[in-house]
Amino acid sequence: MGTYDFTVGGPIGLPFQYKARNYWVPILIDVPAIIAANATLTTAAKLTAGDILQIFDIPAATLITGIAVLETITVGQAGNTADIGVAAGDELFNGVALDSVAGTRTLNLHTDDWGALNGYVVSTTDTLDMLFVADATTGKYVVWVEIVDLNKSGMVEGY
Repeated sequence: MGTYDFTVGGPIGLPFQYKARNYWVPILIDVPAIIAANATLTTAAKLTAGDILQIFDIPAATLITGIAVLETITVGQAGNTADIGVAAGDELFNGVALDSVAGTRTLNLHTDDWGALNGYVVSTTDTLDMLFVADATTGKYVVWVEIVDLNKSGMVEGY
């Protein structure tokens, strides 16, 4: 069981020009490519149950609204699921199916796993993580996450 950094984005800023708006960030998860790109995973020839992929660097002052979509491009192992959330949590998806038919889009609304929180404010830089519940060698997905940049610099007088 290990943690592997395959993040996109970064603490320098989110991939958009204007601030104080909602944005949808697509995050590609290509299991075979991830295994091939990491010596430890290549030796094991799989992501092992309990492995955590860090899939997105979340800058400080970011709101994750809790609305997300997991799109299946290529089917993963039968019966496999994953948790997706902040710091290896399951706030966005708790046990989302990774063996759905290609083309399936699984929607998670903020009330599904965030409960009364209705979103999550990231005060300091963190990561969005994907935890695999069982071993994985196949599967390709896009995780779509709605985020808001709360950085007031240049947007609010006095900052």
